[in-house]
Amino acid sequence: HVKRAASRQSKRAQFEFWRAMLIFYRKHYRAQTPLWLHSLVMAALLVKGGRGLWGEMRRNAATSL
Repeated sequence: HVKRAASRQSKRAQFEFWRAMLIFYRKHYRAQTPLWLHSLVMAALLVKGGRGLWGEMRRNAATSL
């Protein structure tokens, strides 16, 4: 087993990895995270996850309001 070996070759697997990180963060850490740190985490996920996560972030933000 090599960590993230499959995602090195598949763009879809890379996207799903970062999408899972976003879901995990929101589920376990968002409630107690200060706004400045939340913004930093979201920016880092967007940079690492690519533009595909932008729609996911906007879609989830709209439903959580």
